[in-house]
Amino acid sequence: RPANTDIISSGGNTGVKTTVSFDTQVFQSSGMSISSDEETVGEITVTNAGVYQISLNFASENSATNNRLLVGAELQIASGNDGAAFEAIPGTRLFNYNRGIQTSSGAAAWGTIFEGSSSVTILHSVAAGGKIRAQFWIDGRSTSASGAKTLLEGCRLSLHNIS
Repeated sequence: RPANTDIISSGGNTGVKTTVSFDTQVFQSSGMSISSDEETVGEITVTNAGVYQISLNFASENSATNNRLLVGAELQIASGNDGAAFEAIPGTRLFNYNRGIQTSSGAAAWGTIFEGSSSVTILHSVAAGGKIRAQFWIDGRSTSASGAKTLLEGCRLSLHNIS
């Protein structure tokens, strides 16, 4: 799970990606390590090449102004080569639609829809030294006053070497 809540502030452009900061203390594995360096926090390095079952649960909610917000997330991988660029793993893109405040009469009785969650599980070949991370971004919003943040209780990343 993430070490802390990750926040994309209100304002700014949509589509700017932020890495989910999975915690070095919580992530437990053999044959893997996770970076605690500030620039690469949340990047998992795989020691042993193989086919991995990779699962991502991603939960988000509105930050700042509670209004319509579409948040995207995806898993990304970089080969074991030093300096290799991260690329999206096909089939892992997720979207959460955070509705915000109910504006019709009776809103207090109906509640609000701030939180959204989605998940994906795939089998993917990972090279020795390969790096995996999850990133999220604001894909669209009804006002630039809305930001997005991760929900610690709903974000999980799991990797299992199956071959």
